[in-house]
Amino acid sequence: MRFYAAAEKKFKITFFSSINDIFGGTAVKYSKRVIPLILSAFILVSCSSENKVSTGEGYTPAIELNYLTLDDVQEHITDVKTDYENTSIDPNALNALADNFPEKADCVKLRQISDFDNKYNILRPYFISDESYDDDYFLGFDNSLPAGYSYDDGYSYLNISSNGGIGFTTGVSAYDSETVETIFVDWPYEDKKYILSGKEYSISDGVDYVNDFLERLSENGCGEMRIGYVDVLKYKQEYAYFYHIQRTVDGMELNRFFYSDGDFDKYPYFGIKVFVTEPDKINEFLGNHGFCVIDEITDSPRKYVSLQSALDQCENILAANHKYNVKEIGFGYIPEIRKENGSSWNKETDGQFYFQENTGYYAEPGWFIWLDTTRDYERLVFINAITGEAATLFNNVDI
Repeated sequence: MRFYAAAEKKFKITFFSSINDIFGGTAVKYSKRVIPLILSAFILVSCSSENKVSTGEGYTPAIELNYLTLDDVQEHITDVKTDYENTSIDPNALNALADNFPEKADCVKLRQISDFDNKYNILRPYFISDESYDDDYFLGFDNSLPAGYSYDDGYSYLNISSNGGIGFTTGVSAYDSETVETIFVDWPYEDKKYILSGKEYSISDGVDYVNDFLERLSENGCGEMRIGYVDVLKYKQEYAYFYHIQRTVDGMELNRFFYSDGDFDKYPYFGIKVFVTEPDKINEFLGNHGFCVIDEITDSPRKYVSLQSALDQCENILAANHKYNVKEIGFGYIPEIRKENGSSWNKETDGQFYFQENTGYYAEPGWFIWLDTTRDYERLVFINAITGEAATLFNNVDI
């Protein structure tokens, strides 16, 4: 975790005295440690669970849920209600969801990739050219997490990990940079040009370059990836692009809500961040958590909670003191760690979890309803598409 600890932003935590404080809107601070807040309204359970919402103080009655076949779910995505008391759904988010919707959505066992470090020589040239590479700075295999092969010449640092992770930096960082605007690449957008390292570079040119870069990585066994959205940042006296990369497995999104401070065993995070400060060059690639593949399909449900029901459920659990403009909705998995004996991860007995190779996970399909995608202030409601249960995950709640 050596590389990632230096690169990942830490967050302020705000604890709440009760669930009523969470959903009633009164925040009571107990700690100011620099980690994010996870407000969990449920724990993912098996495909046979009843349709109830857990608020952490026992179950509360669920709203009536509508279940549809996957084809019908997709067909009715753009027909949903878009304006609620607490949320407003941007139609562009619905169109993007419909375009990226998976062809199937199973309950699955996933497994973290292993022996990925063997791809070091194949992948290294994508980050450090042969002209710039010097064998004297190759550090060999490092067993500290994430374990893998590393290179450090004082300017470029690269780690290719056994768990499928890739970490690369050239000493620059996007953090503490002001966001000028956010571009959702699956929406229609104005193709502005910004100055990066003294050169004009359009948003579309940057998107094309990063998409091509991700495609080449995928062709070399790095898993499924696509751009979710791009932050245009004020960087030094110019600008930079910060790409939020969505990992998928068999078309299903993998959780990219970032839970910091090393407690990744609660909500494993598989997002990637890419930072570009000059045209057609990757300056930072934060993907040390690697990726996983489907190990076993445990169930293929016939019907799923409709998006309309998921949005109704989201509205049902939010406090009535804030209006959120939802600009992104996804469909996929928040994996739950499952050891070989079927039990969950226990830090006291199992040690620190950091996406070790061959880690097993269990996952059920669900709706990612992003209330806010602002860096460091992400707000997400996840609705399990099998049970209808809801989890509310907030970062930096200081309101």
